[in-house]
Amino acid sequence: MLTAGDVADREDVHYVADPFVAVADGTSHLFFEAAYEAEDASPDVALASSDDGLEWTYEGIVLDEREHLAYPAVFRVDRIWYMTPDKATYDYGGVPEFRIYRADSFPTDWTLVERPIDGEHVGDPTLFRRDGTWYLLSVEQDSVHGTRLHYASSLLGADWTEHPASPVTTSFEPRSARDRI
Repeated sequence: MLTAGDVADREDVHYVADPFVAVADGTSHLFFEAAYEAEDASPDVALASSDDGLEWTYEGIVLDEREHLAYPAVFRVDRIWYMTPDKATYDYGGVPEFRIYRADSFPTDWTLVERPIDGEHVGDPTLFRRDGTWYLLSVEQDSVHGTRLHYASSLLGADWTEHPASPVTTSFEPRSARDRI
């Protein structure tokens, strides 16, 4: 089990959350949100590794931005690793947007390669590809209180368009859609 106490970079880690596992060369890499107690400290993306999936070794913070980073979805396309964390703005002075990072040296070195959606909160971005089209499901908590759907012809270098059926779920109570799963 990995806990906030395992995050050795700082002493004020309040909690860890949003785990994503990526397996490469027989090693499991666990990416997760590390949130801090200090009100002005935005959460970062941290990494732990395991050879057996049971015992984890904390590796360090791999993505540290001024804004709140969470939900570090990690996936591989054509032998290239990408990460699409939730870049929430909250009180950190950031602009809502959807960011795509590329691993220059997986699993520790990440570079921001694209901001395909800006001016919209794209919470917990979840990507998938079907029949050659990329789809993005995201949580919107400010105005829609539901799940939005965007699509694009490619992961990078394409215009991401909100689907005509979006939002696919709505509610005046933001967490009610989760209760139905």
